[in-house]
Amino acid sequence: MFTSIRKASKPVVATSSIILMSSPAFADASAGSTAVDQILGAVDLSTVTTFIGTTGVVIVGIALAVKGISLAKRLVSRA
Repeated sequence: MFTSIRKASKPVVATSSIILMSSPAFADASAGSTAVDQILGAVDLSTVTTFIGTTGVVIVGIALAVKGISLAKRLVSRA
């Protein structure tokens, strides 16, 4: 029963999400700014992008360091 409901709802969800995401593109520019526009305008995305990139590099670096230690232990135990 739930599988058929889920299968039937997928096209509806996809269509409604496309309509909702494209509605700002067709909005009247002279209507003023909404609360969402004000919130998104207040956030400086360049600092957010820098933070996310730096955090990713740090996480990858830690993962490689842990892997390097385990490889070094394996080589020492085989020697």
